[in-house]
Amino acid sequence: MVILPGASGPTVGDPDMVRTIPVILAGLGETALPDLLRRALAAPDTLVATICVGGLALGMAGLLEGRTAVTHTQGNDVLEATGTTVVRARVVDEGDLVSAGGVTSGLDLALYLLEREFGPRIAHAVDGLFE
Repeated sequence: MVILPGASGPTVGDPDMVRTIPVILAGLGETALPDLLRRALAAPDTLVATICVGGLALGMAGLLEGRTAVTHTQGNDVLEATGTTVVRARVVDEGDLVSAGGVTSGLDLALYLLEREFGPRIAHAVDGLFE
């Protein structure tokens, strides 16, 4: 399982002065991350999960075209522009790709993945610990 988290910080500002989330996401394209994620998505039996703008990072890398996913509400329009079918939900499961909306959806994602991988009893027990 590969979990791609989101990012935090400002969303607007002079990109020469402030490392905004769009600047960070654009910079990811110049790293090894897109190739590593491409390989993870192509690998059988590998689950890729994203939280918040982690999904947008996949979309901007061209890895979600024709797929279904969600990202932070402020990035869903951009994600859709990458050729991704956006489902406005807290968690979207597309088999080997499970995405979550904003950062608080990460808790929903965690419980969903626990239930999917280990069953409802384990997920319920962890939910009780969260409480």
